[in-house]
Amino acid sequence: MKNYNNNNIIYTVLTLMCILFMGCSKMEDPVADYIKDGEIIYSTRVDSLKAFPGNKRIKLSWLLPANHSAVKAIVYWNNKAMSRELPLVKTSSNNYEYILDNMPEASYLINLYTYDKNGNQSVKSELSTVAYGDNYRQGLLNRIYIKMSKVSGAFVINWSLAEKSQIAVEVEYTTTSGSKVISTTLAAENTTTINNADFTKPIRYRTIYNPDLKSIDNFPSDWTLNVDISKL
Repeated sequence: MKNYNNNNIIYTVLTLMCILFMGCSKMEDPVADYIKDGEIIYSTRVDSLKAFPGNKRIKLSWLLPANHSAVKAIVYWNNKAMSRELPLVKTSSNNYEYILDNMPEASYLINLYTYDKNGNQSVKSELSTVAYGDNYRQGLLNRIYIKMSKVSGAFVINWSLAEKSQIAVEVEYTTTSGSKVISTTLAAENTTTINNADFTKPIRYRTIYNPDLKSIDNFPSDWTLNVDISKL
């Protein structure tokens, strides 16, 4: 009886070892396939990739560690149909920047890779962004004013609350000495006061926008038609 029990134990142990060996072999197969042509070497991937839209241009910003292996970067868009090589020039703020000029007004999916001196490519960094242009600018409306008045000899405009992307209003007027001047009122201010306006001459105004308040370019709306202030 004792020999029978011992044989059972030996058989069970051998069976478990075979199962374990087969399982390990299967786990190793994908790894073996992965490295069968040699170890894959990657260039340093960029960190904290950001995009800032502009007027038919896009500014890219990213970080690289001090010991990075990259010697150049390439950005791709339009499903890799378009690309541009980016020089790796560090800025005073210790990051890297590049402006993509001549970008048609559109939405973009940006893919950025770095390459080391041996041509090894990094893992992809990806983000979505946009370039603005004439279509965006032509759709801009002027900030609404509540009232224009003459107060103690000064010309005063009271504005409604500014929209989020409106950053300023510019008012062009003629001074009492005959010069044309532009007065700028920031979005946080609700009143424009001009002390040397010639009331016999019309004024006009426009609104300055910054899309999402992070664009590298500002966009002015069209000037209004001349506004007669002689009867204030």
